[in-house]
Amino acid sequence: MTVLALLRTPNALRCYTDSLVTRGSGRQVQKTTDKFSKIMLLPYHATVGRMTDNDTRSFRGELGFAFCGDVLFATALYTMSSNMFLNLHWEEGDRPPYLKGLAEGVAQFANALLEDYVVNAMKRNYQVVLFGYCPVTSALEAFLISFDFDRQPVRYESTKIELQVGQPFVLGSGAEDVYRKIQDLGKGNHKLPEILLDVIRESENPTVGGALQECCAQGQTVKILPVAQPINDEMNLDYFISGTSAQQVPNVEEFRFGREMVGYKNEVVLENQWLQSIGFGKDRSTNPPSANTQAEFMRHAQLSQQGKKPMCGIHSYLKVWPAKAPIFDNHYFFGRCDGCNRPFKMMEDSTNGGNPEPFFGEGGFEATCPYCSATVLVPAKGLRSKKDKRPSS
Repeated sequence: MTVLALLRTPNALRCYTDSLVTRGSGRQVQKTTDKFSKIMLLPYHATVGRMTDNDTRSFRGELGFAFCGDVLFATALYTMSSNMFLNLHWEEGDRPPYLKGLAEGVAQFANALLEDYVVNAMKRNYQVVLFGYCPVTSALEAFLISFDFDRQPVRYESTKIELQVGQPFVLGSGAEDVYRKIQDLGKGNHKLPEILLDVIRESENPTVGGALQECCAQGQTVKILPVAQPINDEMNLDYFISGTSAQQVPNVEEFRFGREMVGYKNEVVLENQWLQSIGFGKDRSTNPPSANTQAEFMRHAQLSQQGKKPMCGIHSYLKVWPAKAPIFDNHYFFGRCDGCNRPFKMMEDSTNGGNPEPFFGEGGFEATCPYCSATVLVPAKGLRSKKDKRPSS
């Protein structure tokens, strides 16, 4: 099937899907392709007025069309809808169509197609989402088209999706995984596209996979956007257009794709690349760096703080703020104990004879409080630098 999600932001409506298409069911699921566009732009052209009087007005627009379920049915429905919507006319009319009316039209087209698909015993898991700008209500709206196969004849329904800002609406076989991850992370501690990327990559559901796709409805415009996302176990970046890597998409004459692009979890890749470049393995807990590497970590973090050639954007991504001045003689870092709430020295520059504390990953250190002997985990972003008042040797 798929995972399909809608999210309303203060000024836009965004739709996300994966790109995997499968066949079979249960243990017999097999991949057909992981490069299928499950979000498409559905154009419409409506005219109103008496054509015999040569007094007609024209309205054009585009909507987002996304689906869960059978690909053949969805493709047939999209083709029929686009052909119909480009030839709409209302002789007595004086306005453009409501988005609600267009969604009802797609539902009726689907109902007209269903008989052959049901007779041929295709899987009954069709759901379609239509979304975009309604020229009559001047609002961004979304509608869910679903079917009740337990009734004869099959009953269809077009329902408006009431979207609240920041509250995702998720469909498909991967929806349970998405909602579970949101619940585990806690309210406000997640970004929906990053959760979808994790589900697409980690889910054991064989019908979810491929690349993340995104479509954005903003104002009267609907756009399918290239999405930069991690590949190769989060060690490299690539950007995908409708599920296909941009590296596989040729230019059109001298024109290239991707003038506008969004990206998610890119900082994870940059962090992994940078840490690997200074000696970290993928599993940082089992491959701790040497004292010199820790010092190098802190040096690069400080250079980043000063805006001097930060390593892969560590200033923006690792959020390390150890000092405003570079390490030199008699400077050291200190943390604060969670137990006795007293500040204490953490480490000195190892090249000056200091003994850095063990690095514990994700940009932080483990230390023992000299006052109450508590073990303290201090994130690097919590470190500060101070001048040691001892006389220099």
